[in-house]
Amino acid sequence: MRHTAFIAILLLFTSVFRLSGQTFSVGLIAGGALTDAVQNKNGQPVDVPGLGQSYTTTWSPSKDWIAGLMLEFRLRSRLSVEVDGIYRDLHANQAEVVPNGTLNSVSPAHVITWEIPMLAKYRFGGEGRVKPFLEAGPAFRTTGNLNFYPSHYGAAVGAGFETYWRGYRIAPLVRYTYWARDGLSYADGPRSQQNQVELMVGISRVPEPHRSPLGSHVAIGVLAGWGLTAEARPSTESYQINQITGSGSFLTSEETDVTTGLKSALIGPALEVSLPRRFSVELDALHRPLRDRQMITVVGAAAPFSFSGNFTNSTTTWEFPVLAKYRLRRRRVNPFVEGGPTVRRPVQTLSTYGVSAGGGVEIRWWAVDVAPTIRFSRWAANGFTVPQYSRNEAVFLLGFMFGGPREAGR
Repeated sequence: MRHTAFIAILLLFTSVFRLSGQTFSVGLIAGGALTDAVQNKNGQPVDVPGLGQSYTTTWSPSKDWIAGLMLEFRLRSRLSVEVDGIYRDLHANQAEVVPNGTLNSVSPAHVITWEIPMLAKYRFGGEGRVKPFLEAGPAFRTTGNLNFYPSHYGAAVGAGFETYWRGYRIAPLVRYTYWARDGLSYADGPRSQQNQVELMVGISRVPEPHRSPLGSHVAIGVLAGWGLTAEARPSTESYQINQITGSGSFLTSEETDVTTGLKSALIGPALEVSLPRRFSVELDALHRPLRDRQMITVVGAAAPFSFSGNFTNSTTTWEFPVLAKYRLRRRRVNPFVEGGPTVRRPVQTLSTYGVSAGGGVEIRWWAVDVAPTIRFSRWAANGFTVPQYSRNEAVFLLGFMFGGPREAGR
């Protein structure tokens, strides 16, 4: 339900930004995948006494549709930079193939992702109504609902053409993305396809003469970064497992769970309102998975076999910092400090409020401000969670802000 609402918000943004700046445009991009989301594969066969062998099998039941928001910043008449935020649900099915060849216990095993390609785009041709283009750059993605563990980064290239109709720019394209290998997963679990091909259409408003989409005191942009601290506290837990045999005796085994916190990517939109005397207020909406790796070892007489495996767990959160920002000067390079309250969407028994503070430097590049930032957050005490998530966070963020007072000669 919340993903449907998010797509509706993107549609609203498109109508809001009908007055996009001359070098900046916002639009929608949508289409479908031409390749399967996961690899079609069979697991290791297991002997069933007197019947033969059974095994697990994994496949993609259908091709995935994709949709999202596109932001484009024009550097030259033929050269631009595009950042997309694309929703894709990676569909997979998993089942057991019993000895007679029929499927048993067919189960969906999908993973919700947001793909964020950051692409340089070059257009060919002159002033005609049809302009072919090529694009290339890095791609990132966030993951949730982890039935398997798609990788978080890759590289994308694409080709298409632009045409114009009643003040809109329409751009059909084919995009190829090569993703890094998946993270740790169950031996017979689904694995995503590293090679993905998508057919899409982008629709955006043709830029109009002025250059400040939301007025002379409001800027919008995107933040992307990486956690600098582990998201879960390290811990080791041991459990004793007892099993009663038919003769009434006990068999005992020991399970040991070792938890290690991981560091994840975070990304989201940012809105900034300029105030007098170098002050401003910034509101961010950051998508962040809290991840940990768990190593489980089971040994002893009660276990049918000794077992050791690594599993990655993830809890998806949205964080909403509201920060007062002060720039130490107003030049091409502007150091700044920031601080304020932060909240996050309720998830399990995680605390929902805290405080954030940070600092960085804002560098003017063409008509965009690039701002590397180090930000610290301290969260209120959590309820009981497994694992125990850290209350102290440090992240590195790279911000790209467009429009607003930067365009008004601040």
